[in-house]
Amino acid sequence: MSLKETLLAYKPKIVPVEGRYDMRIYVRVMNGAGRYQLEKKFQAMDKNNHLVETALVCVCDSEGELIFTAQDRPAINEMPSDLLQDIFAAALKVNKMTPEAQDEDVKHSETTTPENSGTN
Repeated sequence: MSLKETLLAYKPKIVPVEGRYDMRIYVRVMNGAGRYQLEKKFQAMDKNNHLVETALVCVCDSEGELIFTAQDRPAINEMPSDLLQDIFAAALKVNKMTPEAQDEDVKHSETTTPENSGTN
């Protein structure tokens, strides 16, 4: 399999949402288009909708398939806020969108040079 085929076949990381729930909830790493759209929405909307929009693009089944569609937005709005907050926190972490993850990326990029990065 070529590098291109390997990259295109790569499956997103899936992690369980921590919390006291009588079900297994998973979030996954967003694809590039999903992350771009979410970041655009974050910039354009009030903070209250961040929870709903994040659940929409990150909550998945155990195989990594997204379970919500845009038509589910009103129903997601009615979900308990503590559940949405736990989903949001897990999604930010797995997608490296927390301030800590961003700081780590900056540290890593400052210590990685073309000579020692393993790329040509």
